[in-house]
Amino acid sequence: MRIKLLGLMALCLMSLITGSAKGQTILYWADVTVGTPYMSQALAALPGGYTVTTATSDADFTTKITSGSYDLGILLIQNFPSSGYTSPGALGTFVSGGGKAIYTDWSGDNALAVPFGASFTGNQNDTTINIAASNLATGVNNPATLTNPGFGIFSTGLNAIGGSTVQASFGNGDAAIVLNASGTSYFNGFLDGTLTTGSDGVNLYTNEITGLFAAVPEPTTWAMIGVVTFGTGAFAWNKRRKATKNRFAKAK
Repeated sequence: MRIKLLGLMALCLMSLITGSAKGQTILYWADVTVGTPYMSQALAALPGGYTVTTATSDADFTTKITSGSYDLGILLIQNFPSSGYTSPGALGTFVSGGGKAIYTDWSGDNALAVPFGASFTGNQNDTTINIAASNLATGVNNPATLTNPGFGIFSTGLNAIGGSTVQASFGNGDAAIVLNASGTSYFNGFLDGTLTTGSDGVNLYTNEITGLFAAVPEPTTWAMIGVVTFGTGAFAWNKRRKATKNRFAKAK
């Protein structure tokens, strides 16, 4: 019976860890689509357990992301400057509060980029991406190439700031993808639809989405892991204590 109970506790622990990437809610909005929408394709191809909501406008995204009903916000600013929208600031606040995000902004607003651990170098329209993070490179040509489907500015060089890390670089050495210090957001320095090979775009976005959920369990998950771990340890300690007590009793 004790062995079965210990096994059940271990099974619960494994379930909590592996289950932290399932049953997740995603909010998505792009202010314009040019070329093939690889992000939309990636979201549509996600396995069961993910619920995706597409916002209808800047205001709708802002309202929804501040509601606390979503685990991941994906915001692609590809048309008008981000300073004219409320959604980038709302997403930044969401990330600062522990939420997950994938963000793109062609307009180079450094103030709005800070919560995502990035700033802009001022360089634009590089066409090569070298992926350093192995989890992002799965199913993606490396280096990957960019092709402009009709944007004026289709890629923007980035710096990693505030303890964030560079996950991919442009050919000129600027960061192309930045992961913030807490591991909860990706800032992409290229717009949707620009990856030359379609599968590269879909797979890269898929890797970002699933990677964010796999990397950082929710606070409630950590709490449950702690409870199960404590219970397993206490059970094992109690079993050893009783065994030691029995040995002393027999020796008398």
